[in-house]
Amino acid sequence: SVTGVQTCALPILISGGGGSATQEWGLTASLASGVSVKRWDWSFGDGTSAGDTGSSEQQVYRSKGTFLVVVSVTKTDGTVITGSASITVS
Repeated sequence: SVTGVQTCALPILISGGGGSATQEWGLTASLASGVSVKRWDWSFGDGTSAGDTGSSEQQVYRSKGTFLVVVSVTKTDGTVITGSASITVS
C-alpha cells in the first residue's frame, strides 16, 4: 500500500506491487512540461538507488517495511527539484 504520499514540487506516482515484498513496483515522477532536465536520480529507501536514469523506474523490495522513495531532478540550469513518497510493503 502507499501511505503518506507527499506531493512536493515533484509528485511521484506509485503503481503495482500490491503491497507485497518481491513484487515489482512502478515509480513515475511527473514534472511540468517544458522543463529542461539534465538528470534524474532515485533513492528507493532500502539502500538502493538509480542515478541518471529517467522519470520512471522499477523497484523490487526484498523485505517488509516502510520505505521513503526520493527522486531528485537536476535541471539544465543546475536547480534541483525533489519529491518523495512512502511505500509500505507487508
